[in-house]
This record gives sequence, structure tokens and C-alpha cells, in this order.
Amino acid sequence: MAQKAKKSYPKVCNLSAENTFFVGRNETIQDIKTFFKNNKSKILSLTGGPGFGKTQIAQQYAHREYDQYDVIWRITPAHDLAHQFEELATHLNTILPEKEQIFPAKFSKEALIHVVTQTLQNHDIRYLLIFDNALTYKALNACVPIAHGGRAQHILMTSRNANIWTEAMRIGPFKRSESREFIKKILPKATPEAVEKLAKTLHDHPLGLAIAVGVIHAHPTMDIDQYVALHVKRKKLFLPSHPLLDGYTADVETALSISLEAIANESQEAIDALFFMSLLSSKDIPKAYIDIWLRNKGSDLIADEAIRLVYEQSLIDKSAKLGSNSASQFLSLHDLIHQITQESIPMKNKHKHIETTIKVMLEVFAGPSEDFTKKIIHEPIHLLHAQELCETAKKAGYSSPSLLTLKICIFHCLMSGMRDCKSALKVREEIEGAFKTGMHVEPYYEGLFKLNQGFLEGIFSNFDAAVQSLKESATFFETSEAYKNELLFSLNNLMQICILRGELEEANVLFHRAEKVFKGTTSIAAKSLFLYASACLLLDKSKFQDAENVLKQSDNYAALAEDNPPIHHAILFLKTISLLKQKKLEEAQDVLKAYEVMTDVFFQGRNNSAIPYVLVSRSFILMEKGELSPKIFHDLEQALSSYKELFKGDGKHRLQARAYFAIGKAHHLKGEFDKALKSYFISNEIYARVLKNKRIDDVSELYTALAILGMDLKDNAVTSRYLKTHIETFGADHPRTREILSALESRELPLSF
Repeated sequence: MAQKAKKSYPKVCNLSAENTFFVGRNETIQDIKTFFKNNKSKILSLTGGPGFGKTQIAQQYAHREYDQYDVIWRITPAHDLAHQFEELATHLNTILPEKEQIFPAKFSKEALIHVVTQTLQNHDIRYLLIFDNALTYKALNACVPIAHGGRAQHILMTSRNANIWTEAMRIGPFKRSESREFIKKILPKATPEAVEKLAKTLHDHPLGLAIAVGVIHAHPTMDIDQYVALHVKRKKLFLPSHPLLDGYTADVETALSISLEAIANESQEAIDALFFMSLLSSKDIPKAYIDIWLRNKGSDLIADEAIRLVYEQSLIDKSAKLGSNSASQFLSLHDLIHQITQESIPMKNKHKHIETTIKVMLEVFAGPSEDFTKKIIHEPIHLLHAQELCETAKKAGYSSPSLLTLKICIFHCLMSGMRDCKSALKVREEIEGAFKTGMHVEPYYEGLFKLNQGFLEGIFSNFDAAVQSLKESATFFETSEAYKNELLFSLNNLMQICILRGELEEANVLFHRAEKVFKGTTSIAAKSLFLYASACLLLDKSKFQDAENVLKQSDNYAALAEDNPPIHHAILFLKTISLLKQKKLEEAQDVLKAYEVMTDVFFQGRNNSAIPYVLVSRSFILMEKGELSPKIFHDLEQALSSYKELFKGDGKHRLQARAYFAIGKAHHLKGEFDKALKSYFISNEIYARVLKNKRIDDVSELYTALAILGMDLKDNAVTSRYLKTHIETFGADHPRTREILSALESRELPLSF
């Protein structure tokens, strides 16, 4: 039978240019090819120590097998996965039929991971995805398409962790013949004896050899014999002070020290630029950072010249970023070079280098909070560099007002853009510690800190502390028209806390106050959050259709999903609740599914409030549709467990009361009336504990359920008690009061109090 011809696609590829100095490894590359050809598994990991060339081998395999794939895409898991998949989605459109093209504007940026993986696995597309420096498969599970059949759909990972991968190939040092070939390729005039001496001295370690030949090639007055003599001398000095270094790492450290000295002899500013890069994350350092660095130092040297001096000696890699701005260039240091370079900075100069680097990052985080948050959401690499710099400063025992300012910017991005409460808690602790020492920052940043501190306390149900911080932030932001966006954020958060505590009158006052600011603000995020808080208030007042209509206004902000995913997610969740309350079950189910997919990809396995939100809401929808299964009970117990971890305890939040109500309803539907009563009572106890005023719709729903359960239990006291309580709390004309009375009438039961 004739084989079906493969479709011919244009190439989708983000590989860097082929390494013209790559040598050897032919057997390894052939083994990779054979594995993918013969093995049922479509995933292979290249493992081994630092500097052995895992990444170079993966890329060389891709270049050699270029014609076997339609899509070749390299992904760095340590960086923002969603952003990398967004770039992949854009380029996939060049090979997809017009009707199936992926338009990022229609999705939350993070949800694109799911869309892209589904597209790759459901189409007849031959792909190779390279996950570079992967830590665990579990962390990448949502990002790996499931390949089917015999198509060329392959995943190649590189990792230092050798023992966690099902299918792994160990990468070691060069064979001696490969070392000779590599040295001769860059130093063609070297004698065989000299080449052998250099390979033996550096134990055939690829990274050590690359640095060594880089130094020799960049300095014509130095030959291999001179270099080896210098290397041996230096290594004797290093080893006693570094007893834990293995031979390969010691070789790299020695080679790097020689290289640093050679660069310093040509340009101290070039060596300072390398030091600067070592204070940041090792990968994808924007070339623009070097320009800012040199300007802050008052240097006449341009970035290209500084980069050339270190690039010639194989200390950095350069790459261009694909996408709309193809002129953007990024620099990377090998992790081992990054670590050793940072340790090579003289201690007397380290604090000075750190402070100048902080000034560079503050330029990246310049402007109003929404501007730099949006920048971080679109290019999270900036946040990664800022966090790495703060860690470096901490290890060096350095602190300053500018560092404190940078930490406040990071804190804001973690809360507003990333919803990474775990990381935010750590940063907040450091910020509070700095304030306790008497350190000060500009008032705007102090107000920004108070805003996010209040937001964080509210998440953990520490409402009194949250209100105090948010009131302080609102008081400050009211002092200037320039702070309207931040003021609206403060008022929105205050309104939400009042709603969570059942203080609807206070929330009403804040609503009218915020409404005036809403009309004058330019912030889509702040406006959307106002719509969210307003809808929360309407839902508590049992105005479900009004809440749905308010939330629909956010549809006018097309960029919200891309520019501020957490707020977009929150609005989707509240749309689910408003539809559920109106018994629009199919619509509610569709919106909840979209919410679940987006948040699952956004949080990437981190524990978060979206998990129990989905479990509880889905259970309510299924029960309203008349479906009851053991899975509902399991999901609701899991939701309670998640809430306990999220809120740091039991019975601290009205959402926990809502979850117990859902469990009670499930038992009620199953006919387990005593268990239902117990869960309803727990729900009522939590509401009594956390609410200042119980006149909210969720409590109305609970009282109604209790009154009807009393009828099923034939316990007139329970029915009478909660009918009376409902009338006293919500009034005789409330729809649910009439629901209870109708239930009594339909069962021909007497009305008594």
C-alpha cells in the first residue's frame, strides 16, 4: 500500500543560527534520531552536568533534521511560558487554514498554551519542541502536546536532573578526537602537540575549551602553551579555596578568570558590563539594558562595543527575538559562567555594581503602576531579572531606598499582574523589614505598597488590617489627579472587603465615591475592577440580571484579557455566578469552562482560589440540573481543603460558608437530611462569624434551604425558625420568603412561628 504523502508546510522556526563551531557528537545526534524513529515514546531528555553542551546538541539535531519537521520551536521553561506560546501561536497562523488560525486577542494570553497544544496534536503537523533546561515533567505537563501515531511529533528536553525522566540520554564531555577537532576549527595553526595539551589540561570539557580558545583567538600574542601554563598556575591558586568544585567546574573557573583579566586589560567598562549581566537572570538579557547601564555609569562606550569584547571570548550568546520587533536583541550567559562571574566581582565594588543595576531596572519599571504592570504581563522577563537582582542584593547584604522602591514595584506586579501571593508574601516581608529600619521611599511608592498590602491581607481574610492599609492608600492617592487610577483600585478593594463582610451600606457609600472616579479614569483595569465590585454588590442584593448587565460592559474592553488576565478571570467567574443565580445553567456552564481553562493555564499548577471556585460552582450547576454523583461530594471536600490552605484556617471566609452550603444541598438532594442539616448549620455559623450584616443573597438562599429541609425532616421548629429569620432579615415580600410559603402551601403544612 502506498504511503500517504506528507503535507508540505512552510517552516515555523525560532532556532538561533547554526553554530558554525559545532563539532563531533555525531553518535549522540544519530542516537536521538534513532530514538525518535524507533521508540514509541515521543519525549526524550538530554541530561548531564553544566557546560557539556546539552543545548547545543539539541539545536544541532534540529538543524540537521530541519526538513523532517514543519514546526521547530525552542522554549525556555524558566521564563514566561504563556508569552513564548503566544509567539508560537502567531507564527503557527502561517501554516494553518484561515478558518483555524489562532488570534491572540480573542483569548487570555495564558489560555493560548492550551489552544496551541491542542492545535499541534490535532493537526497533521510535524513538530519538534525543545524545552531547554527543564526541571520536571510535571511542571510542563500542560505545555506538552500528546502525540499520536507515527507522525514526527517530538519533544526534546535538556535537563541537569538525570534521574527524573523516563527516557533520558546522558551527555558527557567531548571525546578526545572531538576536542581536537573543536580546537583546530578555531585555532587552525595550532600544532597537534599543543592541541593535545590544551584538551588534556581542560579534561575535554566543552565549555572550558570554548572559553580557552576564545581567549587565545582574541589575543594573537598568546599561544596554547602560554595559555596552558597560565591555566595550570591559576588552577593551583583556585583549588584550595574551592574544595567542593569538581574538576570540570574548576577548569571553567580558571579559564574564565583568565578571560576576565584579558577583557579588563582592553576595557574595564566591558568587564563591568559582564559583571552587570551576572547580577541579573542568566538568560534573555535585553541588549537595551547594557545601553542604560553604560549611560548610568556616564560611559562613552556603546553597548555594541562592550558586547563585542565579551562575545569574542565565548562568554555570551546573542539572539534576536522573533515577533513584531525583530530588531530586539537578547544576551545570555551560560549558567556556570553566570555564577562564576558574579562570584568574581570584587567585594569592595559589588555594592556599587548592585546600586547601578538597580537604577537600570527602575528605568524599566518607570512610570505609573499600570504602565509597568502591563509591560511585565507582556514581557515577564523583566520581572525575572528584577527578582534575581533582589536575591543577589540580599546575598550581598545590600539595601538602599532605590532597592526598596524596586521591591515595591515587584510586589505590585506579583499582586496586580501575576496573583502570585506566595512570592508576594516573601517580598512584603522584606519591604516591611526595610521600613522598620527607618528607610523611606517617594510617597507614591509608599501608597502603592499600602494598596497591595491591603489587597494581600484581604485575600487572607485579615479584613481589619486590609481596611487600614487600603484607607491609607486611598487617602494618599486622593491628593493628586495624577493618581486617579490607583485611587480607583484602592476604593474597589475597599468596596470588595465591605461586601465580603456583609457591610452593604458602607459598600454603597464606597460605590458612589468610586463611581465619580470611574468616570474620569483612563485605566481599563481599574474600570473593569469597578464593574466587578459593582456586580458583587448587586448579587448580594439579589439583583442578578443587573449584575449580569454590568459585567457585560467589560466586553467593551477587548484588551483586558491580554493586559490584565486576573481581572478578566474574576469577571468571568462572576458572570458564572450571575447566570447560575438566574438558572441560566447552560450559559453558566460555558462561561465556567472558559474560566477554568484560562486560570488553569495562568496559574500553571500554583495553588489558587480559582480551583475551589470552579469545584463549588460546577457542583451547584450540576445539582441545579438534577445531576448528583459521588464526584460532587469529592469536589466539594477538595474545595474546602483548598480554601483552608488559601485562607490559612477554617471558617474564615464567606466562601467557606458557601462551600458547606453546597455540601448540605448535595446531602439534601440525596435524601440524607441529618447530614444536610449539619452542613447547613456549619455554613450558618461561618456566616455569623465573618459577616457584620447577614442581609446578603447567599444567606437568604441558606435560610430558604433550612426552612424547606425542616419540612423534609418534619421538624416544624426548624421550618418556623428559618422562615421567621428570613422574614426578619429580608422582608415578607422577598421572593424567597414567598418560595418558603409556597412550599408550605404545596405540602399543606400549617404556617406557624
